[in-house]
Amino acid sequence: MIAFQMLGVAVGWQMYALTSSPLDLGLIGLFQFVPAALLSLVAGQAADRFDRSLLLRLAQIVEAIAALILLITTASGLASREWIFGAAFILGSARAFEGTAFQTVLPVIVI
Repeated sequence: MIAFQMLGVAVGWQMYALTSSPLDLGLIGLFQFVPAALLSLVAGQAADRFDRSLLLRLAQIVEAIAALILLITTASGLASREWIFGAAFILGSARAFEGTAFQTVLPVIVI
């Protein structure tokens, strides 16, 4: 989870290095926050209906795929603000499910 938090910060840095636009930097935060806010009820419903550990793993796989897309586009020189915004949206969506599933799995692990 720490690595994905670092990824969120790195995405902002990459966007600012690419565009030098404070507006684009702010939009990155918005693209990560809005899906998480909009999908929180859906994620809670999914955590109640499906296997929470599987949901947690799937969310982390989606986050890893988004990170891989960022890696490939950056290494190949194809990184653009649209790719970064898309990856930020995917990360925010996956974090909605990951956060909800993690909060419900943690008490079961501790008890």
